[in-house]
Amino acid sequence: MDEWVPHKREVWPWSFGRLKRNVVGERYLGVWDKNGPVYEPVPMPQGTLVRIVMVSRFGDIGITPILDDRVGHVARISFDDIERER
Repeated sequence: MDEWVPHKREVWPWSFGRLKRNVVGERYLGVWDKNGPVYEPVPMPQGTLVRIVMVSRFGDIGITPILDDRVGHVARISFDDIERER
């Protein structure tokens, strides 16, 4: 892992990265059923370019495969699971 970078968005230098492993996220569909909120799986194979939309103080990042989105992650992964790109 690279040297620690504070989780504040204004000092986080990376916006994009490529996944080092397969990841399956979840996208909220905006509806609830008898079991609670309904989600759809979002498969993202190794090598997928994703946007980093959230950086956690707990050592993980929130990602989305929708490169125009600046908020709303579909998965949270470790810093080590992504090759960061500017």
